[in-house]
Formats: sequence, C-alpha cells, structure tokens
Amino acid sequence: MKQEGYIALVSVIVLMSVLLIITLALSQVSFFARFNVISRENKKISRYLAEACADEALLYVANNPSYSVASGGQTITLDAIAGTGCKVCSVGTGSTRVILTRAKHKDSYTNLQVTASLTNSSISITSWLENPTYSGPSCGI
Repeated sequence: MKQEGYIALVSVIVLMSVLLIITLALSQVSFFARFNVISRENKKISRYLAEACADEALLYVANNPSYSVASGGQTITLDAIAGTGCKVCSVGTGSTRVILTRAKHKDSYTNLQVTASLTNSSISITSWLENPTYSGPSCGI
C-alpha cells in the first residue's frame, strides 16, 4: 500500500488547525475590545456630567456668594428626558471655595474637586481635579 498523500494531508490538517486557533483568538480580542470602547464612552459621559455640575455650582456661587448645599447634596438635572444629572455634594465657604461634584452614567463614576477663588467682582478657578475615590460628605448618586 502506498501512502504518498499522507504527509500532505497531515500538513493541511495542522495548518488549518493553526489558522483556526489564530482566527478564534483574534475574534475573541475583537469581542472584548468592544466592551472597552463602551466603558470608555460611559466614563466620558460621566466626566462631562460632573463637569457640567461643577459649572452650574460655579455659576450659583458667582450669582450668590453665600450659596451652599444642604446635607446630601443638590441634584442637578441636565436632561430630564434622558434622566441624566449629577450632584453638587459640597461648596466650601470663604474666599476659597472647594466644590465637590459627582456623576454616574451606567456604572461609570466621576468625582470632581474644583477649587475657586472668590473676590468681590470675580471668581477664578485655581484647580480642577478628578478624584478616583470620593472622600467628601455623604452624597449618594
């Protein structure tokens, strides 16, 4: 019995197995990369919400220097239809105001700490930081 095609057949099977493994690995990477993109978009929206909340708080302070928030924070609704919003958790007192805001969008959180100097005629931002963990007063979202 002649086995002339045996080596060619085994080579084709091995080559196809390697190609199948590479294809499966690449499709798995693409599948999980999709979730990274979604998480990044949710974080970006959360950051924009927290920044909008900080801007609102700065506007309130500029219009009314005695502005403060009650215990538990002040919820600011930015889009009533979509149900998006954020919370101003605290606004410091005196000429240097530390404003803490929080926002959440689909399990992505952003905690901002904005420090502003308040004078009789103007308000200027001295720092704008995102904190990885919230350390202010109780302010659930």
